Amino acid sequence: MFRHALTTIAGEPASRLGLAAYPDQQEACARTAFRGGVNYFFFYSIGQQSVIRGLRPLLR
Repeated sequence: MFRHALTTIAGEPASRLGLAAYPDQQEACARTAFRGGVNYFFFYSIGQQSVIRGLRPLLR
């Protein structure tokens, strides 16, 4: 039986597909990915402000 190694804060399994941030990425990418079922977002630093701005309304 497959067990999810990564889970969300809410205990849900992390999606197998994630969104990695990159410079100059549009804010809408995070919202679009989330609406498509992605719940795993990755970035190296808080410098990826566009992704953070896109995720902020989803996390409230």
